[in-house]
Amino acid sequence: MGTSVAGIKHWYFIVRSARSALVAAVVVALVATSCGDPQVPVARSSDGELVQATSEPVPPTPTPLPLPTAEPTPAGGPVATPQPVVAQPGLSSEIIRLAVVFDDETQGTADQLFRDGWLGTLAWANEVNKNGGLGGRLVEVVPIDSLLFDHRTALEQVCQGDFFAIVGSHSLGDAEGSELLGTEECNIADFPGQVYGSRRAVSPVTFLSNPFLNDIRQAGPAKYLVDMFPDAASNLGLLRYFDLDLERANERQREMLIGQGMEVVFELPVDLQEDPAERIVGFWEDSGAESLVWVADPGNLIELLEAFEEPPAFVLCEWGCYSQQFLLDGGETVEGVYTWIAHSPFESPNARGDLFLYRANLATVAPDAGWSEVGLQSWMAGRLFEQAFNRVLEVEPELPTREALIRVAQGINFYIANGILSATDPGGRQPTPCFVLMVVRNGRWVQEYPAPTNPRNQDCSEDNLYQLVTSRSLGVTSLSATTSEAQPTSVAEAEPDLENPEELDE
Repeated sequence: MGTSVAGIKHWYFIVRSARSALVAAVVVALVATSCGDPQVPVARSSDGELVQATSEPVPPTPTPLPLPTAEPTPAGGPVATPQPVVAQPGLSSEIIRLAVVFDDETQGTADQLFRDGWLGTLAWANEVNKNGGLGGRLVEVVPIDSLLFDHRTALEQVCQGDFFAIVGSHSLGDAEGSELLGTEECNIADFPGQVYGSRRAVSPVTFLSNPFLNDIRQAGPAKYLVDMFPDAASNLGLLRYFDLDLERANERQREMLIGQGMEVVFELPVDLQEDPAERIVGFWEDSGAESLVWVADPGNLIELLEAFEEPPAFVLCEWGCYSQQFLLDGGETVEGVYTWIAHSPFESPNARGDLFLYRANLATVAPDAGWSEVGLQSWMAGRLFEQAFNRVLEVEPELPTREALIRVAQGINFYIANGILSATDPGGRQPTPCFVLMVVRNGRWVQEYPAPTNPRNQDCSEDNLYQLVTSRSLGVTSLSATTSEAQPTSVAEAEPDLENPEELDE
């Protein structure tokens, strides 16, 4: 179900240090010049293969910075002693080292779930390095596998490692360990591709390109489906995955769906690792549910649809489904599945600029990989980091600091991801209301709403942003978006009984 890796294996080679990375880049450039075909260095990993989370993170090795040149002193006077520059983790005069945390190896539960996030970040870094890097520094991206259920350990590795920022991450269990972000031990700016956990959403140093966090949901697609399928919308079925932080995500989605007029007639607690055909289908058929809204691994959705004798009247996939790989994995099974995106479709006549650059650079770094929303989200996260870092250079041109990066990112209140998005407010945590509803027709993703002939091409009604009330604080006991003084803590909840699901409240 994941992205093919045949075309990207050559990207996992060893770069022992920032110095060796630069030497390798210079060698590539010199060889290319001697052949008469100039080339530029590309983004690379600093490890031979994906870094996997371990219980004992490697101690950090701060990237050394040169001492400043001593000021001349009058003859016979005291000799001026150069003051050492405080080293910034992951930063030298030649390299910016970034970490991307994502779920890849999951022991069969959801293998390669977010590998496209790593590839999207790598594609962005490739584009940046083709154009000379950032402030004369090449971008080096280090992938760290959070293994689906071990995000805390992966994040501890980043906190203790030699990284300037976190960029492009996608981890379904990202609530675990996120209370570390913004603390003295882990004061590192975080630009994820997407946020999935309640505690990650309230991190004071996390900045999202299109920040749908704990308090807001995109309601436009649900409103459209209620109008198009009123009977099916009155018989909605939901699967409540309780692994990681998915149950809270489902509860937030449930509140929004009911607010748009849907009626939940079936709700079943399930496990990410269970076979849908063994238990779920039987409960579903007995319930009389006619529609499904999905907030979990797209691969599990495909397995469930394959197990149904009759597909629901409509299926809305909330994240991860808009990709070429979903079409390949699902085939005829995913015909009619809906999803939404916050930008023009990849195959739209309006897909210019960065929508094109993402695909072009992806073809360079991973020729066998297909485009995906997950990858594009990581690309946009890279662009957000890029904007913040360039602003830092305006105030700290000699030595950018991680603290300055956080301050600057908090002040970014207008962001369009180089034209991909309508305006968002990452610093103020406000998403765009704009969306496009996509559906699978004849094995392709096509735009259903607004009609492709619509000059605006997107629905940007402010009513699309649904403010959550009862579920917004689930998973956290305090909400702080401006300080790291009071970190949120988890709320203990009992796991549901899978064999004896609770009856729905009337």
